[in-house]
Amino acid sequence: MNPRRILALFKKDLLDASRNYHVLLLVATPIILSLLFSNLFSESRSSTMMPRVGVLAPAGSPLLEKLQPKEFGIRIVSFSSRDEMESRIAEGEVSFGLMLPAVFPTASSPRGLPKLTMIYPVETPEYAVERFRNTLEGELRKFLGKPAPPLPIELSFEPIGGSSAKQRSFGGDMLPMLILMALGMIGLLALPLSFAEEREKHTLDALFLTPTTTTELIVGKCLFSFVLQHATVLAMVALNGRWDGNQPYFWLFVSLGSVMFLLVGLFIAAVAETQASVNAMGSSLFLCFQMIPTLSATNDLLRMAANVVPSTYVLRGIRKALFLDLAKVDILGDLLILAVVTGLLYLITRIVFRRMQMA
Repeated sequence: MNPRRILALFKKDLLDASRNYHVLLLVATPIILSLLFSNLFSESRSSTMMPRVGVLAPAGSPLLEKLQPKEFGIRIVSFSSRDEMESRIAEGEVSFGLMLPAVFPTASSPRGLPKLTMIYPVETPEYAVERFRNTLEGELRKFLGKPAPPLPIELSFEPIGGSSAKQRSFGGDMLPMLILMALGMIGLLALPLSFAEEREKHTLDALFLTPTTTTELIVGKCLFSFVLQHATVLAMVALNGRWDGNQPYFWLFVSLGSVMFLLVGLFIAAVAETQASVNAMGSSLFLCFQMIPTLSATNDLLRMAANVVPSTYVLRGIRKALFLDLAKVDILGDLLILAVVTGLLYLITRIVFRRMQMA
């Protein structure tokens, strides 16, 4: 074994890697993500995992000033209406909500007791509700100076959700994330990889010489992957028995999400000339499209960043269609944003492919 030959091979690979952006991208992506998440989640684990609690209270509510997030182990989010708060609870952005009274009685008379209402998802475990009830009651007694019953305030606990929420489980909640993963893997990796393979075999050049229009080219290249995406999702739904929820909306979001991922995949295929480049770009985009929507509920900055990631609206729409009461949440807004983004992506892809055909 000759060390000089081994060193020469190492130097050659190092020089080639420094010239290939896809190698640098593969190395830089996990480093950047590690720096990003280490700075976003720099607080302690207990602080990061604090539940977000919605509060609906009139201005100057004495109890609102008493609620200290760190003492209660919560993060407070203020709302202006009950409908808005219920919608955020149903969507999972807020763990539960509190409706605080404006004033407290000065006398011990039981008449006209002010009411404090806690709203929580119907699938919340009873022990969790009971634990917060005891904590809340203890803090109220300290605040009102009433160490013994009865409290001069009425406590009310109202679950929200619906029949589908009662059937939810941890495994079931992961299904939308896995569906998003399937759509992304086929759209961002499988399609552009097949495109790059055709380019390397020079069969793509022959395709550009045919009278095929730009629209026909885009639809034709996406059709098989589109069918494959739906077949994959259908198998996942059938094998897991997830036929509940609003199926028309569910499949509408699956279809729009499929088209969105495929258009991004075609853009990758147009920019990346080799399979290695496709792997680098597709994998990096796949991580962003998968991780940001999935982790958006854990951090305010990620929550804002998720609004500009198209896959966020796919994941939201699928979750709402499968699990939530659509009368209490806004699903049309997600559908409209996803449709507009998909339309813009189509226009961009059409321009790129038109230039490729004319080149």
